[in-house]
Amino acid sequence: MFRPWPTPHWAAEPSSTSTGASKAFLSGSCEETNSKSDVITLKLYAVIERYLVNHMDAVVVSVHYCLAPEYPYPIPFEDCLTAIKYLHRHHQHFGRDATQISIAGDSAGANIAAGIFLKLRDTNQNFLHRQILLSPVTQVSSFLTYSFRDNAKYAIFIEPTFFLEYINVSTDHADAVCANEHVVHEEMIHHKARPYLKNYHKINHEDVVRKEHVARDFGRRIEDPYLCPMMADSLKGLSPALVLVTEHDPFRDDALAYADRLQADGIEMEAVRAFGFHRIYYFFDRSVSGGRMIDAVVNYMRTVYEK
Repeated sequence: MFRPWPTPHWAAEPSSTSTGASKAFLSGSCEETNSKSDVITLKLYAVIERYLVNHMDAVVVSVHYCLAPEYPYPIPFEDCLTAIKYLHRHHQHFGRDATQISIAGDSAGANIAAGIFLKLRDTNQNFLHRQILLSPVTQVSSFLTYSFRDNAKYAIFIEPTFFLEYINVSTDHADAVCANEHVVHEEMIHHKARPYLKNYHKINHEDVVRKEHVARDFGRRIEDPYLCPMMADSLKGLSPALVLVTEHDPFRDDALAYADRLQADGIEMEAVRAFGFHRIYYFFDRSVSGGRMIDAVVNYMRTVYEK
């Protein structure tokens, strides 16, 4: 947890009338590699989180959730959901306003964040104020988007096996998944998400031959809205959103399709597009595009809480 500096009086004496904002940050580390890389990743996010705290009057809570492959979905999702509910329930302990809790997440963390908003809405617990989604992964029904086909081979921090281990599907299916041979096309043709995804497809689902055993292993995961927010029946009733993408990100079109659907369902939404690659915001203090993305988050939150 990161607090503004110098630490204000409420840190020692929590007050029921405190009005500050709080934000949970869900990092995008969906796969556990080794303890050394895990520490490096945490340090990278800590720099970002301290920057957010120093430029906003907000407490930032970083959720260190269990990682795949040891702990596949839904365990990481449930970890984060539990943490968000704890933050809301104990907001006075943090000296924050219960009505001003937002979630920011990147990559797989943005996927979890978007799923949490849907889960809380569906269970009549929609207490969250804003959702900030950086390069969100919103679906696994199509890996034939323009951005994934054109940019996946150049991306860093990304391997197809990450998705499979996160959702507990055999990594032997990686090639088939990248060719979209895991999809039940008849169901996708009539899905509400299809018109939005189709705008970003390089080729149509109909041109792909499905591999039955791969589709069988995926089961209903493709349509689980808390795993694949794009596949929800509706996005209505969600909190306002800030969606941020980079031009050379494999998940750019995932994010843009989700932003399109949010807007179509009447959700207040802002989108920011920056030049660069997936997770360029890691280098926000030494790259123009990375800095632009993080500053967009700061400016958005400042504007929201000054209203």
